[in-house]
Amino acid sequence: MDDLSIRILFGRLMCDMGQWDQSQHFFQHLLNSYNEDLAMVEYSLGEVLQWKGEWSEARKYYDHAYDGIIHVKPTRFKDLANILFNIGEILYQEGKYEEACDYYEQALALRKKSILLPRMIGLAHRISNAIVWQVMLARRSVRFH
Repeated sequence: MDDLSIRILFGRLMCDMGQWDQSQHFFQHLLNSYNEDLAMVEYSLGEVLQWKGEWSEARKYYDHAYDGIIHVKPTRFKDLANILFNIGEILYQEGKYEEACDYYEQALALRKKSILLPRMIGLAHRISNAIVWQVMLARRSVRFH
């Protein structure tokens, strides 16, 4: 994501400023541009939709972005890790803690390959939170049976 075009950066800036509808419209327009990294446009559109709370739509764009990047050489570990992390975030928000944990762990493994230590700490924290929720839910279900 370090080498994003000015247009993708502009769309992401709109998202960061909370202008989600404008950002979404802008990225949807960029989907038809042959001059842009389609996977990064899809990833960015997924982020906008995630911020808007449209998790199932966001997930579709993350899946498309992942499919577009997974076979690229050299491997784009950082981009793949970001996608998997955000999918984990959606699953976490949906209460699917075990599945979220799996995605966080995959993202962490890719982060290790890209040597991005600060984000790894955040991933480790999210994994521990997901595990705590799993334990709490398991205890709660045991009490009710």
